[in-house]
Amino acid sequence: MKILKTGIIFSLLVIIFYSLYAIDEKAGTAGFQFLRIGVGARQSAMGEAFCGVGEDVNTIFYNPAGLDGIKGPEISISHNQWFADISRQAIAGVYPAKSGNLGIGVLYLHMDEFTGYDIDSQGDPVRIPNFTCYDVAGIISYSRRFRGISTGINLKLFQEKLENEKVNGLA
Repeated sequence: MKILKTGIIFSLLVIIFYSLYAIDEKAGTAGFQFLRIGVGARQSAMGEAFCGVGEDVNTIFYNPAGLDGIKGPEISISHNQWFADISRQAIAGVYPAKSGNLGIGVLYLHMDEFTGYDIDSQGDPVRIPNFTCYDVAGIISYSRRFRGISTGINLKLFQEKLENEKVNGLA
């Protein structure tokens, strides 16, 4: 019985410490996290499980094949204002053409100016010039029904800026 109890305690400790290590392993290593913020009330209300529903201009941000179900021109504009002067704007539009549906979308996340501080060689805080940061993404989409199956493709261009550092991406 004592061996069983010791084994259970040891197993629990291993699980706890292993999970604590996993939490910190990849912290701060991924960029463009603003792309994971939900766009559209319907999509957000569904917990962003929106890929199979479509038929809404905001599907451009989730599954471009869903644009195939849109029968007329649509546009969506949204603005979210969060704490710490963080705001996110999104605009999307789709135009049904004879050869398929064309869509375009833009996401923009912006934070107001930050008060700049750095640490000097003695470890004391030093005031530096203020700076701003933003994230922006542009999306071009095309969707078409092909042999009874909705198909679609997105081209995404994105950029993150923090102070003087910029990072660009393409997907």
